[in-house]
Amino acid sequence: TGEWLSLPLGRYDLTKIHSLRVGTWVDKHSTPWQFELRSGSAKGELLAKGENVAAALETYSRTELKLQSQAQADFHHLFLVVRSSQKSASELQLLDVSFHQ
Repeated sequence: TGEWLSLPLGRYDLTKIHSLRVGTWVDKHSTPWQFELRSGSAKGELLAKGENVAAALETYSRTELKLQSQAQADFHHLFLVVRSSQKSASELQLLDVSFHQ
């Protein structure tokens, strides 16, 4: 619908972490998806963002979210917020999240 949906990921130490990768699968309609990583709450401090511009149907893909430099230390309660960048009947399945140094 173009509205942000939020998912609590838990509490993580982001020391030495430079990016996250979100693994997804898109069904029904192809559309770009936007991702944001936030600290404290779904509307908290923005730590990283990215967009899956390909959004190919029924294909596993990964979107990289590069952390802002000030976010790379200590523990944070993390929230992944996601939305379709266009109004669409597309369905997004979130399969995995990985942290990268």
